[in-house]
Amino acid sequence: LEEGTTYEFTVSAVQGGYLPFTQSVTGPVGDLTVDFGLQVEEIFCEAPGYALVDHWTENFDSVTVPALPANWMSQDVIGYPDPWVTGNTVNLGNGYPAHSGSNFAKFSSNSGIARLRPAVPVDMTALPNHHLTFWMFQDGGYPNQPEALRVMVSADNGQTWAQAGTEFNYYGSSTGWFKQVVDLSAYASQTSLLFGFESSISYSSISRRLYVDTISLSATCEA
Repeated sequence: LEEGTTYEFTVSAVQGGYLPFTQSVTGPVGDLTVDFGLQVEEIFCEAPGYALVDHWTENFDSVTVPALPANWMSQDVIGYPDPWVTGNTVNLGNGYPAHSGSNFAKFSSNSGIARLRPAVPVDMTALPNHHLTFWMFQDGGYPNQPEALRVMVSADNGQTWAQAGTEFNYYGSSTGWFKQVVDLSAYASQTSLLFGFESSISYSSISRRLYVDTISLSATCEA
């Protein structure tokens, strides 16, 4: 480095799970050692030695298929849809098991939309963070089919609902379970928040299929 000249370094970890770090360094007169402290990426929490610790979670393994847990419900949104239920095998190819445990929640209907939601609102002020994470199954066989899942929230006990974050495609380039994240920090001050999962497509010539598992709200990344 040229003495007196300021350089900007961006450092990324060879091992995944850390955030890139940028720091300015001025060329010294002599030798110089600089330590770059990388921060753990806390939402997906994939750094070695770290794991997500759940504070509010549901994996649908406490019931016998096709029942939903008592603290969850299927709510009709449009038309006359078949309800959300639990299952243990995604009927695609040779079949795919749940992401974790034995069960997952699923929706399959071509006659309307139903919303999967907790029966009781959540006090967001009591949680250490406000990230909603879940695993969603994706079918890589039909990348151009219009089917997606969206997360909806209600701050007035279900009277009105608004979409939170982006939509998540069911059809894509790969097949399997994928982790998704929605930032609910805009609702951090809500003491009674409902959230739910629903199809974003109001009409389709093929049956809508959505699969959700391992829902977690406010998980923290801990060593």
